Amino acid sequence: MSHDPYFIIQKESSFMTEEVKTAEGAKVPKAAKPSRTKTLEERLAALEAQAKSLREKLRDEQRKEREENARAVAAMLKSEDLESFSIEVWRTALPEVRAALTKAAA
Repeated sequence: MSHDPYFIIQKESSFMTEEVKTAEGAKVPKAAKPSRTKTLEERLAALEAQAKSLREKLRDEQRKEREENARAVAAMLKSEDLESFSIEVWRTALPEVRAALTKAAA
């Protein structure tokens, strides 16, 4: 076994001890890891940034779903030849159509 003082420091620190022996034999507390030294404010700021990013992602997904639904409804109206009716007819029938759709969705 080597009597090199640096060998003792390396060996002691590899076992994740709370204190490290120096070459003179004195015990010195280990420094905290940088990841553990984050303050609560830094952690909160990171979580808020993550929440903001997730809210934006959710809005984008909802927007895409609405666009896909609008395209599907337009295609269905065309395939059923419902585009031939005038806007006045649609406005008159819309309350009944809305009521029927609301009842079907429930």
